[in-house]
Amino acid sequence: MQPGIHSSDLDADGRTVFMRYRDPNGPWKQYAADPRLMVPRAPDETGGEYWRVLPEGMIEDYNGVTISDPAAHEPLDFGANFPGDLGTAPPSKTAGPYPTSEPEVAAYVAAIARRPNIVAHVTCHTFGGLVLTPPVNIGEQMPASDRHAYETLAAKAAALTGYHAMSYLDLRSEGRESYIPSAFGWLYNRRGIYSFITELWNPLKAAGISLENTTESAWLFGFHSIDDEAKLLRWSDKELGGQGFVPWHAFQHPQLGPVEIGGFDLIRYWYNIPFDRLEKEVAPHTDWLIYLGLATARLSVRSFSAEQVGANLWRVRLVVENTGWLPTNGSQEAVDQQVVGGVTAQLTLPAGARLVNGESRQSLGQLEGRSGQRSTATWWGYSAGTPDRAFADWIVSAPAGTSLSAKATHDRAGSARAELVLGR
Repeated sequence: MQPGIHSSDLDADGRTVFMRYRDPNGPWKQYAADPRLMVPRAPDETGGEYWRVLPEGMIEDYNGVTISDPAAHEPLDFGANFPGDLGTAPPSKTAGPYPTSEPEVAAYVAAIARRPNIVAHVTCHTFGGLVLTPPVNIGEQMPASDRHAYETLAAKAAALTGYHAMSYLDLRSEGRESYIPSAFGWLYNRRGIYSFITELWNPLKAAGISLENTTESAWLFGFHSIDDEAKLLRWSDKELGGQGFVPWHAFQHPQLGPVEIGGFDLIRYWYNIPFDRLEKEVAPHTDWLIYLGLATARLSVRSFSAEQVGANLWRVRLVVENTGWLPTNGSQEAVDQQVVGGVTAQLTLPAGARLVNGESRQSLGQLEGRSGQRSTATWWGYSAGTPDRAFADWIVSAPAGTSLSAKATHDRAGSARAELVLGR
C-alpha cells in the first residue's frame, strides 16, 4: 500500500465518511449557524478554534507529522481509454497506456464496430442531473446539421427529465484548455454516432439549490456558498431522515488520537438515488430512449410498379423514402468519416425472367429526413424538394403473371421489401 491516507470504515458503522480533529493551524472552522458544517478560514483569520478534515481511514507509513494523498490505486478512466485523435495532447494518467488497452473497453469498441446500424448511444452515470453532448475539448468541430440535431434531441431529454442539457466542454469549470480523451472522441468524432452521457440524479436540485450562473462542476469544486450546504443538510434532515449526513462523533484514532468521525455521506445522497425516489427519477429516461429510437431514419417502400413497354418487356420501378426524422446516415460526421454506406436497392428475379437493362443492385445514396426542416419564416430554415426520396429502374423481360420482389436496405435505416405481379 502506498504512503498516505487511505479510506476505511474505522468505526464499523457501514459508512466511510470524514474525520476532523482540532489543529491550531487547520484550514477549517465550524459554521456558527450549524456546527455540523465546516467552512474555510478567512484569509486574515487567526486566534480561533480550527480543524483539519481528512477522509475517514488510516495513514500508511505515518511519520507523526505529515499526511499525503496516495496515488489512485488504478489511475484509469475507462471513458478516456477509447480510441480517438489525441493530436498533440500530453500523455494522460487516466487514459491507460494506449487506446483500448483495457479488455473491457476493447470488447465494447469491437461490439459497436460490428454493428453499423447504431445511430445513437446513451451511457448512464451518476450524478449531476445532466444530459451531456460533445464537444469535450476546445477546437473540436461539429457539422451544423449535427449540431442542430444534437440540440433537438438533447432538448427533448431536458423536457422529459427536467435535466440540464449541455456540452461536456461547457460543464468543465477547471482546466478547459487541456485535452481530455473521451468516449465521445470515438463514438461521435470517429463513428458518427450521436452519443450522450446521462448523469442521473442531482441532490442539489432536490434540495432547492439554484445553479444559475454556475455549473454542477464548479459547485463540486467548492465554488458555492455555505448557504447551499446548509440547504443540503436541512434537506437530508427532512427528506432523508438524516441519512445524508453522519453526525460527528468522537473516536480514538490509533494514529491521530482524538478525532471526530462524520460529515456528508457521499454514497447515500450523491452517488446513488435514494431508493424511494429511484423509479420516479429513472422512468422519464425510458421515454427519452424511445424518442431517440423514433427519431432515427426508417426506410419505406413508397411504390413498386411495372409498366409494359413491349412484348414481355417491362419497366420496373422501386420508389423508396425515408420516413424518419434523421437522415439515413444519421449524422453528417458519419459521412465525413466514411463509416456509413448509402441506400441500396436490390431486384430479385425468378426463373424465366431476365434483366435487360440496369444493375440488379443499385446504389441510391443517402436520403434526408425531416431534421433540416425548421422554419418557413425565412429562406434558410427549410429544404425544398424531395431529398427524402429516391428510385431505381430496371427493364425486365418476363411473361405477364411473373412475380418480382425488391428490397431496399441501409445499415442505419433498416430495410423494406415489396412484391408485384407483372400485368396486374
